[in-house]
Amino acid sequence: FLFYSLDPSTMKFSSTTLSVAILSFAALSGVEAANEFEWAGIFPMFDATHTWGMEKVDGKYADPSMRIVLFSVNAATDAVLEGKEAMANTMIVGDSCKEVMAGGKMGPFSANGECYELKVDDSKDDSIFTMNTTGVTNFAVYTQHFPDEFVDEDHYLKDSSKKDIEPEVTESEDGHGHGHGHGGDEKESSATAIFVLKNSIFFVSSMTIVNMMYSVV
Repeated sequence: FLFYSLDPSTMKFSSTTLSVAILSFAALSGVEAANEFEWAGIFPMFDATHTWGMEKVDGKYADPSMRIVLFSVNAATDAVLEGKEAMANTMIVGDSCKEVMAGGKMGPFSANGECYELKVDDSKDDSIFTMNTTGVTNFAVYTQHFPDEFVDEDHYLKDSSKKDIEPEVTESEDGHGHGHGHGGDEKESSATAIFVLKNSIFFVSSMTIVNMMYSVV
């Protein structure tokens, strides 16, 4: 484990100084950095056409747009979902996202991925985007916002017969973790830090370090 002894009688630590120590501990203990996307999932595809929908909730859209990165993949597993994360993180904040207005189309899709910025139509209660999924057997999706933020009555992904398509595996940045009973998004580690602050001792594990902040003055 790591040991931090901060003696306020001889030194004065600002919140910034301590934050650096905390972040250093997080890096050494193997805690993963946050992803650029909020949610990800893999869906089985059995149709050549699907639709992605975004609805107003309580009379308004959660956001005027949402970026989405999509890959054609060969299996719906945690390993496949994680394997595309690096590309998804780069693409979702990059300059390659194509703007698609409500009623527009996405696709075709490949293993290299496509990024779109979906623009809702504020004059309508829902905004529908058609997807060309010809040849796609499994679909890895990484979204800027949680899809459920745009769900009022209808599921966000449907096939051409308007049947709801549910994900086989998922991952989210709020700690819900992966499908199939997988654990949280951050890697567990046995590393522990001991912070001695003004005669108080804090034992901090790597699983709590992500959301921790102390201010020492």
